[in-house]
Amino acid sequence: MEDRLRNLFRDFNQDPKPHEPVTTDSLEHVQLIMMMEEEFGFEITDEEENDLKTFTDFVKLAESKA
Repeated sequence: MEDRLRNLFRDFNQDPKPHEPVTTDSLEHVQLIMMMEEEFGFEITDEEENDLKTFTDFVKLAESKA
């Protein structure tokens, strides 16, 4: 799961570190969420999206929905 997420981040020229803030602008953030929903087949609520600050947050969310 983590490797699949890392590949999505690479589409935005990101090499995320586990506990560092994700450095995407607002449009990229929305695109990343949409790609994640498509890749993993689940929806992310606005509340969940607001909590996604670090790569670890993304991984935890994906694992919780798997």
